[in-house]
Amino acid sequence: MFVGASVSGEGIKCFLAHLRSIEEHKDVYLGLVGSTKFCFKDKLPGANLCGTGRHGASKLSAAWPTLYVKFTDTQVYTQPVLEVEALSVSQINVLLSKSFTLNEWIQLFQEIKEQRFPDRLPRADSQSQPEVSSDRVCGP
Repeated sequence: MFVGASVSGEGIKCFLAHLRSIEEHKDVYLGLVGSTKFCFKDKLPGANLCGTGRHGASKLSAAWPTLYVKFTDTQVYTQPVLEVEALSVSQINVLLSKSFTLNEWIQLFQEIKEQRFPDRLPRADSQSQPEVSSDRVCGP
């Protein structure tokens, strides 16, 4: 369901988390972890908590559908964020297959927001659904 992880934004390559809809992610906690990340763990059964006491009660105000950069398998950066409604399915698939440093993702998201699509991001559309692997992890 989700792609990737990371340890830092400097040299470690990071994959993306694709938040498709509130309904699809109703069991994910999404509580803020400090000021720069949010929790990506499933809620405990029958609770509105993830089980980690340090995760704040404040929730991420996410736009849907969006792409976020993963920090670890259970935490995601609050920034940068890319709303994907204007992207084609093939473009989303390409992004989900890539790993970049946090700084590279920030730059790429900004280019996309400015409608400056890099060569590595196709313009063609596809009718297929985004392909997302649940076992992708981050690596150097």
